[in-house]
Amino acid sequence: MSAHLTVGQLTREASVLRPTDPVGRAAEALRFSVYSALPVVDNGRIVGIVTEENLRRLFPLIASNGSNNNGQVKPTVDLIMRRDVLPVPESLPLSTLSAYLEQQPMDALPVVDASGRYRGMISRADVIAAQCEAIRPPLIGGMATPLGVYLTTGAQRAGAGHLGLFLTGVFMGTRIILTQIILTAVCLVIDMRWKTSYLELYQRSEALPPLSIGLVFTLCSMLLFMLFIRLSGLAGYHAAEHQVVHAIERAEPLTLDIVRTMPRPHPRCGTNLVVGLGLLYFSLMHLPREICLLGVAATVLGWRTIGGWMQQHFTTKPATDKQLLNGIRAGEELLRQFRAHPDPYASLWQRLVNMGLLQVFAGAWAVMFPWQELMNYLAVWSVRL
Repeated sequence: MSAHLTVGQLTREASVLRPTDPVGRAAEALRFSVYSALPVVDNGRIVGIVTEENLRRLFPLIASNGSNNNGQVKPTVDLIMRRDVLPVPESLPLSTLSAYLEQQPMDALPVVDASGRYRGMISRADVIAAQCEAIRPPLIGGMATPLGVYLTTGAQRAGAGHLGLFLTGVFMGTRIILTQIILTAVCLVIDMRWKTSYLELYQRSEALPPLSIGLVFTLCSMLLFMLFIRLSGLAGYHAAEHQVVHAIERAEPLTLDIVRTMPRPHPRCGTNLVVGLGLLYFSLMHLPREICLLGVAATVLGWRTIGGWMQQHFTTKPATDKQLLNGIRAGEELLRQFRAHPDPYASLWQRLVNMGLLQVFAGAWAVMFPWQELMNYLAVWSVRL
């Protein structure tokens, strides 16, 4: 597999240092880097590289001078960096790089494009992983559909196809409609039994003042919608999607026993974004001005935590073995595609299509638009009567 790959296809991002950066920043960047060397870039060009060995030689001097450096000027990256580094062109075949690295003392080298501008880093581990067909995409997105798990790297996609994504939109749209029907029926029954006007209030709930009965209708709608998701098979596929993505990102084997142990919530889940936007909208539109800023601050600080709780209790549920196996098949298919063509770069349109949101919106519109038109027709018809 690795015979036809180029360096550019395996290049990964890394922290970039500047010649004027303090040595302390270089040490901290190396501390959190996956590489033992980091590039020094000036105006987009490689001017050197900093390794742990460079820092090791400087450490006794810093330790003897003390933490305050005795008033002396703190050393910068340009004083310790290696200047004899030869960047690797991204067009270089991986088989050639393997032999080149054997002659280099460093485990990682910077990569440049055809114009000589910095692109990223590549290491011995990248080459070995490619030779062993074990490379994994750095970032994976996905979605649960009625037809199973959908996964994408942005450039590749696997699992449930466009139809599955479209049906996810249909599912969402029909559940929104069902929520409206149930709340309308409940209000109608209450009105007939106790001679109230809750149905009228529900129909114009968007125009009601903040912290009024309109807020109750909104919360009831959200709760019903979340319950519909939780009770559906979609929640199990959603959990399977997250667990498979966790396993891939942690470089774990995609086996049923391993994937089953992965957590259901995922920090990049769309539930977090929906919760954050929903809380922000609630804070700005429904809270009095006196406490609006507190609501916005609480949203900024806690939207991920609340989103994770929503994932755990509403938008996912324990996946069955069948659902996990479906997700594993999608993950294996995605890995096969990525290992054949690991270049993470894709056009904006390709990424937009592979995200799946266009297909989901199309499915939701396909059921919501006719429903809204029907409601408008019935409203006009009732007025004429």
